[in-house]
Amino acid sequence: MIPHELTQALTPPATFDKPVLETLVSLIDYTRLVDNDSEDLIQVFSQAAKTPLGNVAAICVYPKFLQAVRATQGKSLPLATVVNFPSGDKTLESVCHEIDYALSHDADEIDLVFPYRAYFADQKQQALKMISTAKKLCGNNCLKVILESGELALESLEELTKRVIDAGADFIKTSTGKTSTGATLEAAYLILKTISQHNRNIGFKASGGIKTTEQAWQYFRLSQLLLDEKWASKFHFRVGASSLLDNILKKSS
Repeated sequence: MIPHELTQALTPPATFDKPVLETLVSLIDYTRLVDNDSEDLIQVFSQAAKTPLGNVAAICVYPKFLQAVRATQGKSLPLATVVNFPSGDKTLESVCHEIDYALSHDADEIDLVFPYRAYFADQKQQALKMISTAKKLCGNNCLKVILESGELALESLEELTKRVIDAGADFIKTSTGKTSTGATLEAAYLILKTISQHNRNIGFKASGGIKTTEQAWQYFRLSQLLLDEKWASKFHFRVGASSLLDNILKKSS
């Protein structure tokens, strides 16, 4: 699916120099979405978001933990949270309540699971309405739309990406990390290619199973090849992960 010349360019280097590691850290949406979690554990987790290699792009937690993170970090880092998560099957009214709650509890960014099952069950307009309604509620706050690409046929991704962009998404995100197949380079290629052809102001977030520096670098490099090096900053490119940060930090020691 990915052209051969791009595949060759995605071979990770044997070693990573410090500027590359710093860049990768700055692109992480540092994520903890653990069932039966606690405020104490969330606060300990969030303290690791500021590292010797710099700060992560944002901290992503469940809505009920937003203020626990804010109490630890203040306004120093953006806060992201998830809605319609993880199944994407909630009603529009329920999702609106979730967004209102998140924004009133200091969320800066909303990661919304696209109702992909409804969309592919011939409820396309209703599914897309959730995106447009969510964007109206978000206003200037960033809306990232999770396609759950591992559950979809690859041939559907380009058209779906276009429609979700048109509906109001600020970022297109691959996965929740809660299904058997998370992010893949093949899905990322199709999403990034569509962004490059359709609206270069839209961002991309790879998420779901990205644990190593090598994996993160491949998604970052793919975005550079399909768009450009300036585009691939935290304003347009993110990696959603938890254990990835530790892996990067070990590379620098």
